[in-house]
Amino acid sequence: MPLMPAFRRRKTSAAIVGRLLAGYGELEFLLAFCVGAADASRTAPKPGQQIGAHRISHEHQAIKDMFRERGESKRFNRAKKRMNKEFAGVGLKGDYIETMSAMHQCLKIRNLFAHCHWAQSKKRGLFFINLEDAAVAAGPLTLDAVRHADPKTLARLEDYFWYTFVCLDYLAKALDVKTNVMRGPAPPRPRRKPPLPKHHILFPLKSFH
Repeated sequence: MPLMPAFRRRKTSAAIVGRLLAGYGELEFLLAFCVGAADASRTAPKPGQQIGAHRISHEHQAIKDMFRERGESKRFNRAKKRMNKEFAGVGLKGDYIETMSAMHQCLKIRNLFAHCHWAQSKKRGLFFINLEDAAVAAGPLTLDAVRHADPKTLARLEDYFWYTFVCLDYLAKALDVKTNVMRGPAPPRPRRKPPLPKHHILFPLKSFH
């Protein structure tokens, strides 16, 4: 029996799920660059050091610091503590809050999909059950509360992950430019997207049939 038969039968949808799980690491990578931008803004370059080298050294150190921490939620919370004051101090508080909110929503989707059992229906596509939720529910274990991950919803999630990617890139560069650790101009602010609905709305309970 091949691994993940549901994914083999629903290749397009399965590919999106895979990109979301793997792509979350790319979001964390850019989050570390935001931390590096904040760190660079707090200190002056060393004597004789070019401003670009100053910024890059802090970006590299932020990546090392971030990824020494095990666990996505711990890394996310640690990053926020290290940089929220710097973004607020240069007039980027609203952009910072919006971007961190989007990042947190991506984190929740990543964690949801990382702890699921997947199946598929010939008519409706992919379904999943969250095994962590099933394990803590009262009474005997039941595996019949399956949620539908339809292709349109998965495509919407991928688009939201990309939006978050662009927001993180903008946030780091906007701070760099405002604090004179990178030459401008910064990229334009991405057009805001509404928050994702709650998971029970995104992925309704449905029958395979």
